Amino acid sequence: MPNYFFSGKVFSGTDEGKKFVAMKEYAAQMEEKLGFKPFLGTLNIRIHSSELLSARQLRAHNGIFLKGFSRGGRKFFPVKCFPCLVFNEGEEAYGAVVVPNKTRYGTDVLEIVSPFNLRKKLGLRNGNKVSVEVFA
Repeated sequence: MPNYFFSGKVFSGTDEGKKFVAMKEYAAQMEEKLGFKPFLGTLNIRIHSSELLSARQLRAHNGIFLKGFSRGGRKFFPVKCFPCLVFNEGEEAYGAVVVPNKTRYGTDVLEIVSPFNLRKKLGLRNGNKVSVEVFA
């Protein structure tokens, strides 16, 4: 199982991650398959352009599969997840990179779910540099 290493800067997203993580269909699968109940939100990291090839390679792996579903006549797509560790100034926290089948972001963005509010746990603000080790 290869590991991937990324570094980049934290940025604020559109708050859509919070809505998706709150959906019981996704949250229940995350708890079952990732082993944790996710905090309501994602940590967004814009990785360095030199790491885009690695990001594409990561996305080619199978990962941990969350099934899509329909609700209220709307379709919600499958999501792949990859366990990860996020590092900031000697501190670390675990979570999972989520790779939605449909997303607004390009391959230069990692979205991370965790049982923790990663911004608080790791003392992060927009623009802070972090490193991520992803287990594929």
